[in-house]
Amino acid sequence: MPGLKDLRVRIKAIKNTQQITRAMKMVASAKFKRAEQQTLKYRNFKKKIEDITLSLALRCDIKEHFLLDKNSSNTIGIVVVTSDRGLCGAFNSLLLKELVRYINELKQQDKNYKLWVIGRKGATYLTKRNYQVEKSFVGVYRTFDIKVADKIANELIDDYKQGNVGSILVLYNHYKSILKQNITFKKLAPVVDNIDEKIQQDAEFKNKMEGEIIDYLYEPSEVAILEQLLPMYISSEIYSALLESYVGELASRMTAMDNATNNCVERLRILTIQYNRMRQAAITKEISEIVGGANALEQ
Repeated sequence: MPGLKDLRVRIKAIKNTQQITRAMKMVASAKFKRAEQQTLKYRNFKKKIEDITLSLALRCDIKEHFLLDKNSSNTIGIVVVTSDRGLCGAFNSLLLKELVRYINELKQQDKNYKLWVIGRKGATYLTKRNYQVEKSFVGVYRTFDIKVADKIANELIDDYKQGNVGSILVLYNHYKSILKQNITFKKLAPVVDNIDEKIQQDAEFKNKMEGEIIDYLYEPSEVAILEQLLPMYISSEIYSALLESYVGELASRMTAMDNATNNCVERLRILTIQYNRMRQAAITKEISEIVGGANALEQ
C-alpha cells in the first residue's frame, strides 16, 4: 500500500499531466476552427472540379484518354493519409487496421498493391511491419502545400499510364463532426468507374446528366481539356483528403485530451480522499501514542 509520500508524488504528477492535456486541448481547439473552415470551403471547389471532370468525361469515348479506361494491371495503388503526431485517440489505429484488412483481401484475390503513405504515424507503422511502401511523405501538415498533392498525383498518373497500377485509391478519415470521422476509400482511377458511382450516389448529378440536352462547343477539344483537367481532378481529391484528415485529427485530439483531462480530475479526487484518510489515520495514531505515553508516566 502506498505511503503518504508516494501519494503526494502521484498527485503532483497527475496535476502536471492535467495541465499538459488541458493545454493540448486548447491548442487543438485554436487550430481546429480555422482548419474546419478551410476544409468546408475546399469541399465546394472539389465538388465543382469533380462534376466538371466527370461530366466532360461522360461526353468522351473512354479510349480517348488512358485515365478514363481500365488497364490490365492487377496492382492497386493506395494513397494512405495519416497524421504526423499522436495523442489523438484511435484516429490512426482504426484507419491502419482497415488498410491491413483491405490488403489481406487483395492478397486473397491474388492482387498486388503499392502504398504512398502521408504522415509519420502511417509510415512508421507500415515500415515496421514490412509492408510494401512505395514512398512516404512526412511533415506535409506544417506548410499544407498543394504541391505535395500534385507530386503524388503525377507519380500515380505515370504509374497508371505505364500499367504499373490498375486502380488508384485514396484512404483517409473523412470529417463529419467533432465526434465522428468516417474511414473512406475514394477511387480516383479509372475514371469510368467514378462516373458510374457518381451517377448512382448523387441524384442531382444523375438528373443533370439525364436532363442536359445542350451540346457545348469545346475549344480546342474535349480531349485536350481533359488532358489538363484530369491531373487537377486527382490532385484535388488527394489534397481534399489531406484537409479532411487534418481537421479530423484535430477533432480527435480535442476529444482525447478532454477525456484525459476529465480522467485526471476524477483520479485526483480519488487520490486526495485516500491521502486525507491516511493522513487522518496517521494523526490519530500519533495522538493515541502520545496519550498512552502520558498515562503510563502518570502511573
